[in-house]
Amino acid sequence: MATFFDGKKSFADVPVTDGKIDTASFLEASEALVKLFDLLGSSAFAVVQKDMTGNIGKVRAKLLQDPSNASTLQDLILSEANTKTKTATQGLLWLSRGLQFTAQAMRETVDAPSKELTVTFTDAYTKTLSKYHGVLVKPVFKLAMKACPYRKDFFEKLGSDQDKVAQELATWLAALEEIVKIIMDFFASGNYGKAVILIVTYSHVVTLLLLDSYPVKINDKIELLKSKVHYDNDPLPPLNAHELEGYEGGSQKQNPKEIEKTERPKDKPKGEEKELEKDNRPSKMSMKEYVFNIKDIEKGQSHFLQEVEFDKMGQFESYGIKFNNKEVGKASKGQINITIPEYDPFYKRENATFFSLVRNEDFVGMIEAIESVEARFNSKYHYDWVFANDKPFHPTFIKVVQSLVSGQAHFVEIPKDYWSSPKWIDQSKAAEVRRQMKEAKIKYGDSEAYRHMCRFNAGLFYRLPIMKNYRFYWRVEPEIRFNCDIFEKDWFKYMNENNKKYAFTMAPLELHTTVVGLWDTVQKFAKKNKKLIAKDNNMGFLSEDGGTTYNMCHFWSNFEIGDMDFYRLEPYMKFFDLIDKEGGIYYSRWGDAPIHSMAVSLLLSKDELLFLENTGYYHKPNGDCPHNPEIKSARRCACIAVDDFTWDKSSCIPKWFEIHNFEKPDYAPKYKFVNQHHPPEEKETENEDDDSHLLEDDNE
Repeated sequence: MATFFDGKKSFADVPVTDGKIDTASFLEASEALVKLFDLLGSSAFAVVQKDMTGNIGKVRAKLLQDPSNASTLQDLILSEANTKTKTATQGLLWLSRGLQFTAQAMRETVDAPSKELTVTFTDAYTKTLSKYHGVLVKPVFKLAMKACPYRKDFFEKLGSDQDKVAQELATWLAALEEIVKIIMDFFASGNYGKAVILIVTYSHVVTLLLLDSYPVKINDKIELLKSKVHYDNDPLPPLNAHELEGYEGGSQKQNPKEIEKTERPKDKPKGEEKELEKDNRPSKMSMKEYVFNIKDIEKGQSHFLQEVEFDKMGQFESYGIKFNNKEVGKASKGQINITIPEYDPFYKRENATFFSLVRNEDFVGMIEAIESVEARFNSKYHYDWVFANDKPFHPTFIKVVQSLVSGQAHFVEIPKDYWSSPKWIDQSKAAEVRRQMKEAKIKYGDSEAYRHMCRFNAGLFYRLPIMKNYRFYWRVEPEIRFNCDIFEKDWFKYMNENNKKYAFTMAPLELHTTVVGLWDTVQKFAKKNKKLIAKDNNMGFLSEDGGTTYNMCHFWSNFEIGDMDFYRLEPYMKFFDLIDKEGGIYYSRWGDAPIHSMAVSLLLSKDELLFLENTGYYHKPNGDCPHNPEIKSARRCACIAVDDFTWDKSSCIPKWFEIHNFEKPDYAPKYKFVNQHHPPEEKETENEDDDSHLLEDDNE
């Protein structure tokens, strides 16, 4: 009778010559091992499989690129040891850790026949991978361990002949353990893959100075390290920098997810609501952050230069990080005095929610985004979250997210008619467009699902029944982060009290290949609906020639705060209906960002728009970072000003300042905005039927 192991590459078949492991065979055996997680029968293990598969890919890429120096795992590591890029080494290190966890879990399962897999796998995770994972990842993996099937069911899936299963499992497992031991011993022998970490404690604060992602050997010269700050109320024992790898300490009691909370009722009397919230965070906490220079780390001891005196330090001065005399990153230094925001149970929130369109496979990225938004803003205000998915949410996703958000979390499945092509779309024509865009290598050009997403975000999300309970929304996407505190204002309340309908933080140029025909459609709308165009609108932001052509400026909608009552009124409903009926979302690749940008710029007064600056917002590849040291200090920003996209030549924020006659800050470039997008097929010609006035003021 067949077993799981039949026909699969075993680690027993991986050649080991003079202690060196054959890379190609090792990767085949690792790929076979990943399939073991399919037998665990829960999509909760998808994150484990994805992690291991991704790291296999990194090692395989190195093997294909440089086969002569990567034929064995040891040779691969040595070939990258003195280079800046160590992608394959890092991938192999994390893959080996995953294999170590699997070997430990299966060994405990085999040796303890009375224990269920939830026990053995959880114990194995605690002994292996857990020590390398941070606070964001640990809950994901711990919940995956709890999703293990019953022992009896798992072994039945391995094969019906249990004697044969036991024999083949024993051979497979012993070989896996031997391979893991060889490779982990090699990593340890040269200190490959380790990060140098110095932990310094001051009061309630632990500062970790580390060089991550770059393997460091004992005699490497580290001139400056990145710094990460963690809060802690418990002192740490003295530690030598060269002995640490992935150390994580501290109770982090101020973290929002440590708050003991129950579901917040909507209409409870103040006296009752007060009893529901128990906050374990210290109300105030001061923090000082120091950066050290570290020189010539030698075996058995670490030499540190004298601490830089604070009065000689500039606020958040930026420095390069050098590794073996090569610059590999940047760091900042400075001191911050902070007050942790307190939650007021009597605070009157606006009728608002965070909104996230997210897939189950975006689980980890969504957790990172939630942690950032909660820590930097919502831990003070406790607004609700709405999560929408075109598939049912996995129970693990729901359970983890509910534990992280401070308000109520709602999970909705998007109706089919909101996540499909409308009936008037010619499917053959749309498919041909996708084929052509794929050939032209236009980003997302061949994706139908991406177009469903654009249509949903542009004109359907606010029609979901759950969203009808709210007026304002704040869009949050997976993997975004805020590098600065933004809780000094309740931005929902600010929007309401100052009559703001739409807020943005970045404004890059759109790809001209994705908006073919969109501006023509907008002009058609303006011509037919003159009275709907707002007085004193923002048209100057969109065009350099009074409305004849589109200059590609748009608000980056992966961050936006908006008033959904605006979307629900006649002007926007008619606007989106025309956009939708024209079919450009499917016949081109019109995105929700330019659609929203054109709508709010023409249908709203420019005074109803809000540029939300100095947030530290980051969505790959662009980010916002304050230049002003006082703002940076007050908002505890963990970003570097030189990476700020706001005043880049590809940014339209300079254009925003110019058309509204706002004074640019001292550090901003003094040149005027110049449109960087001039498609070669576009010609500057006069419009015989000049309707540009329709985009200005026709309410006279």
